[in-house]
Amino acid sequence: MITILGAGGAISNELSKLLAASKQPLRLVGRHPASMPGATEIVSADLSDKEQTIRAVAGSSVVYLLAGLKYDHKSGQQRGRSSWPTPSRPASAPAQS
Repeated sequence: MITILGAGGAISNELSKLLAASKQPLRLVGRHPASMPGATEIVSADLSDKEQTIRAVAGSSVVYLLAGLKYDHKSGQQRGRSSWPTPSRPASAPAQS
């Protein structure tokens, strides 16, 4: 099973078309997902809810995360999470040996 989290967006719609051609089981997950040709399952889930997300990806061999998830630095700290790590170098910069 291939699962797309964030179904319904421009990128996920194009990816769905490509994956449907592979004839593999395809699950589309979103807040308000719409059926697309080739989709085996359509699942409504709130990806900010851990349990709903776990259920949405259960049994998947591949998961594409295409949802735009909000990250609020202050709310993350309030929940006891540390802030996002700062990269040691820009992603485009080559590694130094």
